[in-house]
Parts: sequence; C-alpha cells; structure tokens
Amino acid sequence: MPWFDYYFVLDVDVTSTKTFSVNNFLTNFIYPSSSWAAMTASQTDWYYDAWALRSWPTITYDFWEQARQASFFSISWQWAIKRSVVMHNKPIPRNHPLIEVQSAFGGAAIYAAQYLTKECVYNGWMDHGWWFSREQCEHVSFNQCVRRNAGGGKFFINPQFQNV
Repeated sequence: MPWFDYYFVLDVDVTSTKTFSVNNFLTNFIYPSSSWAAMTASQTDWYYDAWALRSWPTITYDFWEQARQASFFSISWQWAIKRSVVMHNKPIPRNHPLIEVQSAFGGAAIYAAQYLTKECVYNGWMDHGWWFSREQCEHVSFNQCVRRNAGGGKFFINPQFQNV
C-alpha cells in the first residue's frame, strides 16, 4: 500500500494554461474520496483525449485501431478518423454532472493511491493483434489495473476539473 493518499498524473503540454488552476483541481474533492478511484480532466472547447476514453456501451474500442481497420478496407483515413474520433471530441459543459467511464485521462488525472500496486504500469502495447497494430493508449492498461484493484471502483470525467 502506498504511503501517499493520491497519485496525480498530468501532461505538462496540455496543463500549462491559465485554465488549469488550483480551484479547478480542488473540484475533485467536492466528492467524497471514498466514492471514486480516479477523477480525470475535461476541457473547455473539445474533449482532448479520446484515445484513453472507454465508456460502456458507447466507446468500447480503441479509436486508432478502429480507424486503422476501416482505412485498411479502402476507406479514407480522414473519414475513418472523423467517424472514430471527432464525434467524441465534443466539449463537456462545466456544470455537467460527473461522467462515469471505464478509462479516461484528458491530460490530467488523480487516482486514489490505495488502489495502486506494482502491477499498475503504463503499457502502450496490447497482448494480442498483429505486430504492426498492437499499440494502445498507455492510460487504458494503467486504468484497467487500478479498476481491478479497486474492485470496479469508479472512474469519472470531472467537467469542473478543466485544464485547457
């Protein structure tokens, strides 16, 4: 068990804006820490990190993998990206309630450290698939491990936790 209460991860290129503030960060603690395993960030104009996003039943797939497969069958790459990604990049209003997801990141996330183990690592490779298409978002594997350790603990996108 970690000696710290929370584990905070951020993309410094995304969070180096005036939008990312202490007040936005502190909105994560409006909610009892016992009610979540992770809180992830949102953005003001468009949702930043669709690659890490998994939300049953809507987004159960890796959008890059889906776009690769679609473009393999003579569908243009731009159309495949638009179909797989852009449709999920809509902004989330700041006053929207928490959005429960299976995985997300959005440029910043805070995790309840009690669910972290040495098995929870950032791994950008799937255990299956063709050698040239095994890449996956590293946050997905990390989030799966944390969720397992939390017994299905809840992951949320916090629309008030804005970073861009």
